[in-house]
Amino acid sequence: ASLARRRAHLQIVVSALMIRYRKRKCFCCLGVNWKMFRNIARMKCFQLSFIVASASALVGMCLKLLQVLTVIPGTFVEDHVTSNGYTSFLWFLGTLLVFRTSHSYGRFWEATSLVHGMMGHWWDLTHVVIAFTRHSQADGERIRLFKHTLVRLVSLLNAVILADLEGGDEDGSQQALHFELLDIEAFDNAALSHIELSPQLREMPLLVFQWLNNLIVDEISTGVLNIPAPLLTRTFQAMNCAMLSYQEAKKYADTPFPFPYAVAIELVMSTHFLLTPVVVSL
Repeated sequence: ASLARRRAHLQIVVSALMIRYRKRKCFCCLGVNWKMFRNIARMKCFQLSFIVASASALVGMCLKLLQVLTVIPGTFVEDHVTSNGYTSFLWFLGTLLVFRTSHSYGRFWEATSLVHGMMGHWWDLTHVVIAFTRHSQADGERIRLFKHTLVRLVSLLNAVILADLEGGDEDGSQQALHFELLDIEAFDNAALSHIELSPQLREMPLLVFQWLNNLIVDEISTGVLNIPAPLLTRTFQAMNCAMLSYQEAKKYADTPFPFPYAVAIELVMSTHFLLTPVVVSL
């Protein structure tokens, strides 16, 4: 009986840890999800694809109409385009698209892993440093001020890093710059003016990161971080790992898809746009 209860308890625990999916989410194609359709329709890539596909369909309809009106002979396609050549062309186009899709998915997954790893290092840094202050013999008010400054700097640093990774123009339109921060008004005006006067967004993470380094080093001498040096090195290790993940993720934001491959795919797709209506309609 005891063994049976243990097995039942283990089964309950395993079932609780399993990922449960909603049927509506898994089989959303069987129902009508208007919100999903609205979000898809607002995507610029979908709008451009819809315009190109509509233009291709319109060209095909016009060619079919010309064939019905005997303006174009019915053997026009057979005389100029072979089925084997068109099939080989479609295979080549599909190979290029599959290559780009798989490459884009790999870049997306690797960049997402780096960003989540970076934020995990910031969490680790904050928790460890705050735990180290429990061993401090410094004044309680100074310890409290250090904790508040630390979490505000980490919050600000994470936001400016995400804004830099988001890319775009240097006009402050990045969504990460509008995230809710932890009491950014607590910093003095001189510190905030340095951020406002920063000529480029990519310089802000380095500036805030240097502030964070200076804060921790200064509080070592004041006794707030009165912890053995071998344990204190974990703090700088977490900071370095976070910035390393940030620099690794920047290569995906700064380096676009290789230009020769992009040009080849656009040329082949343009040829497909011009050739397919002729083959399908005639």
